Amino acid sequence: MTVALVLSGEAHAGLCGQLESLGVRRVDAAERTGHGLLTVAAAARAAGERVLLCVGDDACPEPVLGRLLGAGGTAAFTGAGRPARWSADEDAEPAPPEGGALIVDRPDLDVLATAAEALAAADAGPVGVDTLVVELTRRGVTVRVLDAGPDSEGAVTQLLA
Repeated sequence: MTVALVLSGEAHAGLCGQLESLGVRRVDAAERTGHGLLTVAAAARAAGERVLLCVGDDACPEPVLGRLLGAGGTAAFTGAGRPARWSADEDAEPAPPEGGALIVDRPDLDVLATAAEALAAADAGPVGVDTLVVELTRRGVTVRVLDAGPDSEGAVTQLLA
């Protein structure tokens, strides 16, 4: 069983349906800043089971969500390999993809709670999966990073290693 939190304005029906079809027991929505991160911390402490965090309105493709849920340990999909969103301003750099997902295994939930509280206290602004992965790694958690391809770990993981 897994509990999911969608870090976005609201959990869209399509994403909720995807998660439910993959066996996620409960889906809640939270903001990507302050109070939302405190919600993540509280959920991590209370869940007693793996927690899946989906960030953004289009967190990740259903096959990737399925692989994340099937992955052992703590794993993430950062959206790397997907096209960046372009700004209306032609001179502006492309914005990185906002979506992504992170599954945190039971032994790492206390670290997730502490990391979310620290990010909320630092008023880090909207938090993405990459920020959470960096914070968990900094605190000693091993996070496997999956890509959107058919292999379970991609070039991003090889570069990080």
